Amino acid sequence: MPNFQSGCDALWQDTAPDSLLLHVFRYLSAYDLCQANCVCSKWKHVGQDEFLWKDLTYNNFKINRSISRMLPSTSWYGEYKRLHAHTPQVQSEVIHCHSDQVLHVSFSHRTNLFATTSKDGSVKVWDISKYPTQLKYESNLRELFWKYTQFSEFNETDTLLLVSGVHFGSQSTSGEIAVFTLEDEFMMQCRVINKPYDVFGCWYNESYLLSGNLYWMGNLTSCSAIWLNKAFQALESEHESVVMRLFKFRNVSASSIRTVRVANCQSYLTNIESETASIQPPGSDFSLPNGNQRKEKVGLDIQETLNAYFTTEDSDPLQEQSEGVNKDCENLSNIGAINLGESETNSDESQDAIEPESNVLVRNEQNLHDDIDWAAAAFNEQYYDRVPDNEPEISYSTPSSASLTLTQNSNTFNDKYLIFTMGTETYVPHVIGFKKIEIVQLGNQLTKASDQKHLLPDVSYNNQGVGRETYDEVDYSLDLKGHIIGMCLSPDHSYLYVNSRPWPSDYIIADPLVPPDIAQEIDIHVIDMHTLKEICKLEKAHKAYTSNDECFFIFLDVSDHYVASGAEDKFAYIWDRYYKVNLSRYQHDDVVNCVAFNPQDSEVLVSVSDDHSIKIWRSRHREKQLQNSKPH
Repeated sequence: MPNFQSGCDALWQDTAPDSLLLHVFRYLSAYDLCQANCVCSKWKHVGQDEFLWKDLTYNNFKINRSISRMLPSTSWYGEYKRLHAHTPQVQSEVIHCHSDQVLHVSFSHRTNLFATTSKDGSVKVWDISKYPTQLKYESNLRELFWKYTQFSEFNETDTLLLVSGVHFGSQSTSGEIAVFTLEDEFMMQCRVINKPYDVFGCWYNESYLLSGNLYWMGNLTSCSAIWLNKAFQALESEHESVVMRLFKFRNVSASSIRTVRVANCQSYLTNIESETASIQPPGSDFSLPNGNQRKEKVGLDIQETLNAYFTTEDSDPLQEQSEGVNKDCENLSNIGAINLGESETNSDESQDAIEPESNVLVRNEQNLHDDIDWAAAAFNEQYYDRVPDNEPEISYSTPSSASLTLTQNSNTFNDKYLIFTMGTETYVPHVIGFKKIEIVQLGNQLTKASDQKHLLPDVSYNNQGVGRETYDEVDYSLDLKGHIIGMCLSPDHSYLYVNSRPWPSDYIIADPLVPPDIAQEIDIHVIDMHTLKEICKLEKAHKAYTSNDECFFIFLDVSDHYVASGAEDKFAYIWDRYYKVNLSRYQHDDVVNCVAFNPQDSEVLVSVSDDHSIKIWRSRHREKQLQNSKPH
């Protein structure tokens, strides 16, 4: 009987037509299909059929079938692998080191460091290149009479860390920015007043930062000033400036400028009317938020690429898909310098890392056998790690950083743009404003063309706005008709992602001090920075419950492929940028305030919460690598 059974199995494997196998395989799950592919070469050939993996991808991730496969991905099988095995999913580490709510987390650009800020008044810098993650630097800002720290950001060269905080006082709206050096020691370089504190502050380039100030004028009106500050304020001359006012905006309806960011965009705010007139309707190639419509495939025929995909050993698909994007992002990250005010870079880390204590908890071996085992069995190196060794080349139109520098013989360069939130109908932030920054032109006019050392003019010329009765005009504004609670630029600064809690469609504002009620559901708006038009919204998933008066910032982050956000419902969420669908959620015991991807590895995500914890999430692929690398 056993021999007869094995003979039948062999006959079925050898003689069953492909069409019959394909019909049967359509009823299998992804796990079962991968197991079937390990039976024999014939089953493997049929089990790699594109239509099987296309249906599995659409069905399992609930993707709208009107959306085609993301380019430059060469197969639906590769897309399924990326979405399942290369997306942060597994709780890998839990860190309990803060004694109060953790409000923000930010990553360095190239050094595998991340910083956390908290209501305990401290800022802590962590090294994620080690396992478990180790504490590298920390500082208690309560010594500066700060109530708490709320925000941090690394400069472009990862040599300085901007930390924003709130001053003591029950009704205080005043805050401060401190800059710490990451070279040799964790030392404070300067302090800058920041008012209101939810301006947060940000880097203009690697050596200069932006801050805000607010002046009330009465009758629900005020004036917001945006200041450019030098991070190193040791003077070589009494004529050298360390601060200059960039803009002065008039606020109405008891609102103010908040949440400032700087974008390195190259084309928007130039002939906006003519550009927006040619915008294609949503659903066209133009509306895809990952910029694939701006890429060009050359080289291999699609069928040749698919054949190569299943016959060649190489690296994982996610790495190959993002390789070209990452290279361009590295170029873009240096645009801000413009060869002016350039600081010394490429420092070595010299301070020994602080030894981890018992507050760093490596994840429990919980609920991983299903996912990790099937990643090992079904998505293993003999089957799931096959990709083409000659992936088609992708052509990007992004210029290199060298073409964006201001030289002695060049009077043209790409400007930066200030992005901020404000209110027009009511005091809550519901409008995104855009303003072109022309400070580099001003600095060049006041110095010799060959002198590119200082960004700010000399003190005697630094009187921009002094005594003026006029105000700067906002170049462009976009009303989202809801309370804005977070925004983040994509790595290449081509798209702006905004968290907003919408107002009712029939809202009426009779009093600017009484804004409309806001929804619990949070919308993520996607804005094309080349046209300043909203092109889509991501699938609704996360929620918030506070009222207008108590509403607070929920930070989100964007990588090449994904968008992630915190929420008040005790979860963090992750979406795919291209397919616009929610992929997973990450649980905490309280409000999740912020999330951040590792720019060096988007398969790693960090979330922070009011439950005082820092959680590190890794993809199934990364977690498997990590577990295999542990000493036995």
